Amino acid sequence: AGDVDAFVDRWLTEDCVFHLGTRKNTGRESIRAFLEGLKRDGIREVLRPQRVLTSAKLLFAEVDIDFHATRDEPKLSFATLKRGEFVTVKYFLLHTIRDGKVAHLEGAHWPAGEGVTTPVPRPRN
Repeated sequence: AGDVDAFVDRWLTEDCVFHLGTRKNTGRESIRAFLEGLKRDGIREVLRPQRVLTSAKLLFAEVDIDFHATRDEPKLSFATLKRGEFVTVKYFLLHTIRDGKVAHLEGAHWPAGEGVTTPVPRPRN
């Protein structure tokens, strides 16, 4: 969730490589297009880090990601949702850091709903 442009420009190197399963995006613009595509396809993501380990050149994160449908049947490979529904998927993300930015991001995930924590409900206004 949030401003894709600000995230990509602030945290990713120009030549960043993103691997997730069979998906590979190379360069900021390719990654930006992928993230913008999620929003266009009816998905809002909420990232909930569970564990984070860091060193000078690596950051490893176990993250539960809630995928919220902003319209009926958004494009998700692991679930069919109606507007307002969500599914949580546990991701393991290894970030290689260069000059304070992510140069390489490798990810893997478990099946939807397995081993995830329960999100805290947001108050309704």
